[in-house]
Amino acid sequence: GGWQNVFGPCGLITNDATRTELDGNGLSQVLATEGSSGGGNISVRNLTIRKGYRTAPSALAAGLSIEALPAHTGDISVERVQFISNLSNGMGAGLYIFGRSDVSVRNSVFFGNVSGLSAAAMNIYSNQNTYVTNNTVSGNLASEPGISEAAAHFGTPSSGNIYLNNNIF
Repeated sequence: GGWQNVFGPCGLITNDATRTELDGNGLSQVLATEGSSGGGNISVRNLTIRKGYRTAPSALAAGLSIEALPAHTGDISVERVQFISNLSNGMGAGLYIFGRSDVSVRNSVFFGNVSGLSAAAMNIYSNQNTYVTNNTVSGNLASEPGISEAAAHFGTPSSGNIYLNNNIF
């Protein structure tokens, strides 16, 4: 994302998430990707992901879901992405990540996402380290009564660490 029509179609890339918008129109999940094998990294950048919708109780991320299958060992990064008004009956309405290596979420905005369970903005699990840096998380709602992780949920085994730096929750 972030491309501009300068010097021809897609002639210049910027770090502007508002230039490229993916909209589920309240009808379907916006974007899903899987790492199936090898060590290739997965990176999603410079996008606005809006109005995704998932209805199944086990649904993950109406906005963006990234899953590393057992044979995938590459890092996962999400950078300069706006998650706006996504609705899921499952966890992580805006963003769901399951990574086998390091996971990084930076310079992103989570606003107006609604989850029927928990973690309305993001649900992240990494077998290694998770880095969540320079994000704004506001106005998200987990509608299940008594849920303690309304905005975000982070998980890692005992060998990994979770680093939260310079975020607004």
